[in-house]
Amino acid sequence: TYGPPQRRLTVESRMLCAPGPVLCNTTHMTVAIPAFPGTLMAVAVEDETIPMDQLQDKGITLNTTGGVKLLVSRGVLKSALRGESCPELQSYLSSLKLTFHFHGETVAMVMHPECPCDQHSSIAAVCTQDGYMDFEVLAGSTTPPLALDTLRLRDPMCKPTSRSPLNDRAWFHVPLSGCGTRYWLEGEKIMYENEVRALQSDRVLHRISR
Repeated sequence: TYGPPQRRLTVESRMLCAPGPVLCNTTHMTVAIPAFPGTLMAVAVEDETIPMDQLQDKGITLNTTGGVKLLVSRGVLKSALRGESCPELQSYLSSLKLTFHFHGETVAMVMHPECPCDQHSSIAAVCTQDGYMDFEVLAGSTTPPLALDTLRLRDPMCKPTSRSPLNDRAWFHVPLSGCGTRYWLEGEKIMYENEVRALQSDRVLHRISR
């Protein structure tokens, strides 16, 4: 409602309020839309419309029980450093468009979902569509803790992208075609592998056998 009482304009519109932010774990981003009398007709990611029968092949699982729930694989997501407010690599989709058939009309919902920044969550290694491997290393993963300034990949010129303000963890954004990354085929999958090396903070030589 807008304007003074004598010339007031009132507009009514149906609105769908989706709870946020999206939920994320080490494998998926979950986008949940509450149940409403609409039918999901199309999904578009990064302006690419995905046929409904090909969602699974594109890394998206659809669940329509009690609403619409999309589980988007981490491999589909992009990732970037979000600055001082979120020093970790934050996963996101720059565009997710859901098209519904709603009360005889075609209605589009466009969102830009991103995973919440949780500085205390553990991030598994993730391969991204733009050709990188993202993961973190915790200083406290060994006793004595790792000296993060000594972290190196198989190519010793490759160092962490950033470190936390408390210097208790470091993040890597590793090109799949560089930094000594190796790959091999396992059936229909490509497996990527690299190696992180570091000294422990007491700098005393140790031997670990596995």
